[in-house]
Amino acid sequence: MKHLIYNYLFISLLSWTGASYAAAQLNAVVEPHSNRLTLGQTFRVRITLINASETDIRSNNTPNLEGLHTAFSIKNQQRILPPAINVNGEMRRQIIWQYTLEPHRAGTVTLPAFSLNTSVGVLYSQTLELTILDDRQPIKTAFILETQISNPNPYLYEPIYYTLRLYYQGELRDLQPIPPTDGIIMEHLGNPMGKVIKNQRGVLNNQEVIIGEVVYLLTPLRTGTLNLPASKMKGLQPEEQQTLISQQTNFSTINYQPIEITSRPVVLNVQAPPEPLQNNWLPAKSLSLTRTWQQDLTQAIPVGVPLVCTLLLTVEGVGGQPLPQLVDLLTQTTDFRIHHPSPATQRKVSTEDGKTPINTIRQEISITPLKTGVLTLPPLKIQWWDTVNKRLQLTELPNESITVIPLQTAEAIQTTIDTAEVEKRYFLKNYQVITIILPIILFSVLLWFSPSLARAIHRYKKKRSLHYQWQHIETMAQLQQVIQNNIQETWGIATPVHFAQLQQYLAQHYENSELLLGTYYFIERELYKPHDSLETEADKKDIIMLCEQWQKGLKGLKDKPKMLHHSQLHALNPPV
Repeated sequence: MKHLIYNYLFISLLSWTGASYAAAQLNAVVEPHSNRLTLGQTFRVRITLINASETDIRSNNTPNLEGLHTAFSIKNQQRILPPAINVNGEMRRQIIWQYTLEPHRAGTVTLPAFSLNTSVGVLYSQTLELTILDDRQPIKTAFILETQISNPNPYLYEPIYYTLRLYYQGELRDLQPIPPTDGIIMEHLGNPMGKVIKNQRGVLNNQEVIIGEVVYLLTPLRTGTLNLPASKMKGLQPEEQQTLISQQTNFSTINYQPIEITSRPVVLNVQAPPEPLQNNWLPAKSLSLTRTWQQDLTQAIPVGVPLVCTLLLTVEGVGGQPLPQLVDLLTQTTDFRIHHPSPATQRKVSTEDGKTPINTIRQEISITPLKTGVLTLPPLKIQWWDTVNKRLQLTELPNESITVIPLQTAEAIQTTIDTAEVEKRYFLKNYQVITIILPIILFSVLLWFSPSLARAIHRYKKKRSLHYQWQHIETMAQLQQVIQNNIQETWGIATPVHFAQLQQYLAQHYENSELLLGTYYFIERELYKPHDSLETEADKKDIIMLCEQWQKGLKGLKDKPKMLHHSQLHALNPPV
């Protein structure tokens, strides 16, 4: 028994000792809390020993600052002993060493991991990375326009990314990039809101600058060495302020002058496609082809009856060159007659990375069998170059077998099917009549023997009516709530409804909405008055007038005639 007690005490002592050792740690922070400082600016580094023991408090040990003097000078240092903190009945102590530092040089500097000898061993703090800016030295060039390409050796028609990056300080407005266009297709990959240049802050030559960036998708149109001329960036730069003084005002105006910034030219080495694929060359990241039929091909098809087939081609990472015509994949035979309208095409940017283009072609094709028997449609094949794996790929749809029967046989089969369908529909109609009439009869009997239920339904309908709700309004807030509920139930507009939102909806769908909008305007104006009571007769008359105006406005609404909207495909590269 004593042996078990000694073991328990020994294990508890080890657990307590291990917990104390694990809880003690050394932490370092920078004040002010920023990793971007200026040359000549002093800052503080606080090194804290958390859960210090009494031995550590009585000790004169200090953190080891070796390696700090190469980039910083110590202006001041201090040792701080904060009061003990009670955590779950246990008193915990801390020791803080505070150092005031001044950087010697600009650039990216790393504060080393500080070490300290403690009662539980040597502890280390984390490293801290700082960026020291030199605001006293101006940038050698006021503006820098940089050009970057993702691949200098693309294949013919293989798209690459062409990035323009402008570094500048101060103010520039109305920036307009002008990329090269000779021998290439240049498509802008801007955001859907139309903003051409994306601005962000960065560091260049130890100076804080503004970086304007615009990304294009470049498709080379010829092989060999392709010399792209320099890109340009046009904009407006402010001149010195001019003060205009008059008898009543004293204000400043800023005049802007046009500027033009030029980048360096770029050279591309465009590779030619392999010999067998020069006529059907299609570089892309991925390609898929699907086929769907409106008819069931497992059933026999009458001769002369057209079949409708939809082909969908999806190509990811393709350039701006034309894609293959899907109707060319079908081989003309004497077994079928083929008709096709113009395909529906779309080109968009992937939502995953915001840069990869995706092309889709939807082609509907009418295929009419011209003779009876088992006819076979040949397979559909597209060869393309995989730009990711650098190899030739083949996407193929298998052949289709269609059983074609004479038209007289099809009519006989259809007559049998129609007879069965008529009998089925007649049965369904009788069943539907019974299911509709029976609940009506039961409900009528229930109303006949339950006058109280009828009165309850009448009271419910009365309370739901607008006229009833007008009579029981006590405050303008209640009136506003009734109007909001009426708008939501009538047109499905989510509450709260603002005046501009209702104005836009009514102008889009209705004519003669001026009276209703005027009433809503007066309700909004009355609602935000200092007093929200209807104690006087004048207030109640105003409420009755607003209610009558609202009712007239609802009755006066007239639907606008529906317009036929035509869809339009927009290019991926809008004019810059």
